[in-house]
Amino acid sequence: MKRLVCFLVGLCLSVLICAEVKYEEMDSTLFINYLQYVNDLGHAPSLSETGMFFLNAPYVAGVLDKDADEPLVVNMRQLDCVT
Repeated sequence: MKRLVCFLVGLCLSVLICAEVKYEEMDSTLFINYLQYVNDLGHAPSLSETGMFFLNAPYVAGVLDKDADEPLVVNMRQLDCVT
């Protein structure tokens, strides 16, 4: 049973490794800045504190709907209503 679980976990991880992820370098930079912001707060951020971090991010409709194959999209620069 343990071997089966290990096999299934390995199979799932291999699929994730091969999955397409779309992001830009600025998204990585913004995520690092967000982690620093959270660290500076000294506590887990509330939803409103997280919202304050993204306050000036522009609204762009369809940010996540650009591809029919639905890859993982990381876009911290632009937000839409489902982000």
